[in-house]
Amino acid sequence: MRARNTWAPVAVSAMLVAGAWAFVGVYLYSAESGEVFPPMSSLRADPRGSRALHDALESMQGYRVRRWFRPLKEFRDSNSAMLVLGESAFAWRSASEKDLEEIEAAAKRGVRYVVSLQVPKQSTPSKVPSKFIPSVETRWRIRLASGLEPLDESWAVFRESEEGKPVAIERKFGKGSVAFVSESFPFTNEALRDDRDSELIAWAIGDHRDIVFDEFHLGTEQTGSIGTLVRRFHLEPAAAVLLILAGLFVWRGSSSFLPPAPEPAVQAIAGRDSAEGLASLLRRAIAPSALPATALELWRKSAALLPPIPKQTKQTIEEELVRPVAPARLLELWRHIHQLTSKRT
Repeated sequence: MRARNTWAPVAVSAMLVAGAWAFVGVYLYSAESGEVFPPMSSLRADPRGSRALHDALESMQGYRVRRWFRPLKEFRDSNSAMLVLGESAFAWRSASEKDLEEIEAAAKRGVRYVVSLQVPKQSTPSKVPSKFIPSVETRWRIRLASGLEPLDESWAVFRESEEGKPVAIERKFGKGSVAFVSESFPFTNEALRDDRDSELIAWAIGDHRDIVFDEFHLGTEQTGSIGTLVRRFHLEPAAAVLLILAGLFVWRGSSSFLPPAPEPAVQAIAGRDSAEGLASLLRRAIAPSALPATALELWRKSAALLPPIPKQTKQTIEEELVRPVAPARLLELWRHIHQLTSKRT
């Protein structure tokens, strides 16, 4: 029976508990607080995220709310409001004609494409040549370098600031539209808690009941990983069961669940002494009828080593050993010869 390591179950249990604690901790940290995701993500529950807006719309009856983790060209739905929150204003300066065409194609199907800008407090030096004119200015006739600046009447202004600058504008494209909001703060969790702007949010969504939070532009892409599948299909209990089964398998390999079987009693095998061994050897090698002749031959060979005996006694012994004798009388013959050799006269 192989030896069992009594410390193995304890070590395995400790490792499983530590692994489960780390798994749950990482999952809760990423899924609940969402601090691992970029600002303005609908997966963040802290003040810089927009999860409160996502959950609020999701709780409203008649609304379908979801997140989008793929490029816009793969979005085929219509009659939806896609919220692109926290988009960099300077990123639009490098937007290509193809990018704008994809947005227009989605808008023409009935999608309301809403962009809330994230303008940094300090202007970032532009790497684009000064003579370069962005496509968004030539094709859409809007300048986004420092806020919202429509260049023609195709843009409808919904709200202006106290200084008279546009804050929220939109433009029709077929059945849908494209809307810009000059800041992203009204959509954050902090704004919904402390300074809610329900009018602006309702305008951004419009009359659409299918709300899509775009996460792809923030760098969160769906890659089909195991973690994504676990969160998407709520397989956390299944993962926990697999972890427990793995622990039981390791435990079974290091310790038995049943009490150990008793060791079989070792029975001592009695041996034979030298006399019994010699008797057994003689019994197998010499026939009983040949025993006297063999004894006589051996006695003659060893006579010089034995104490001297009378000549008459020696002659008597030889006569007794030469004479045929029945096997039943061998013991009597041995006793008689023993008496003769014991005499010293």
